[in-house]
Amino acid sequence: MQQQTRQAIANALSSVDGITGYGHMPDTPAPFDGWPEWVQTVPRGGCADGAAITWHALVVLPAADSTTAIDAADPLVASLLDALTEVGTVELIDPVQIAGTDTAGNLVPGLRIRLTT
Repeated sequence: MQQQTRQAIANALSSVDGITGYGHMPDTPAPFDGWPEWVQTVPRGGCADGAAITWHALVVLPAADSTTAIDAADPLVASLLDALTEVGTVELIDPVQIAGTDTAGNLVPGLRIRLTT
């Protein structure tokens, strides 16, 4: 089930103009790459069937400077909301600094979309 949802999130990210969605963080993420990360599973009724699964969908933004990142993020928010609402309930979209994406070990700007399926 989680593998199918992970792929559905990647597909939804890819449906947004300019974003390439992946099932997992790519080895060398580039600006406008996106992927899901599993956050938690909350069982309903004591079993996994019908559990509420929370995900973060992450999208890397260009990192030249804060203005570049903001200008890149602004037009994406509504499109990401529309696309990911097809997969689950979008609870939050916020700007973040993403670790593990820069070969020099720097944090890079991104968007984090919290959704529950």
